[in-house]
Parts: sequence; C-alpha cells; structure tokens
Amino acid sequence: MVSVVNPVLEKRLTPTLVVDFRSAFLERRKRLARVLTSGIPEMKFERILPLTLHLFVHVPGLWPFCQPYSGFEENVGKTPIRSA
Repeated sequence: MVSVVNPVLEKRLTPTLVVDFRSAFLERRKRLARVLTSGIPEMKFERILPLTLHLFVHVPGLWPFCQPYSGFEENVGKTPIRSA
C-alpha cells in the first residue's frame, strides 16, 4: 500500500496534501503503538512504532483473503476462465 500510495501522492497532489496525509498516517501509527505498548508492557514504544508500518501495510492486503465476499463458496469453479 505504501509503495503504491507514495507515487500517487507525490505526482498528483500538492505538497501540503502530501504532508497532511503523511502526518495523519504517522499519528495513526503512533496511536496504535501506544495501544500495543499498553497491552505489552515489556515492549518499548520505540520498538513497536516501526512494526506498525508493517501492520498497516499487511492487514489491508490480507483482509480480502481472510474475508471473502458473500457467495464466494457457492461460486467457486462456476466462473469460466477466459483465454486471451
């Protein structure tokens, strides 16, 4: 997600919007790091913060695989594969 978002942000939006997006994203990561730190007291905020980037990138990417759309099971194998 970050590798896709960065080029779009840098080419299509104003610098102010890019800064706002990145600042908001960092604040969300810090908020998640604080929550994780409160749940895992042995971990330090500084060690958890880098992990949050991976969580924000991987969870949205894996979510569709874990939560298939309704009707998925009924339609498996019914859609013909089209050749080019």
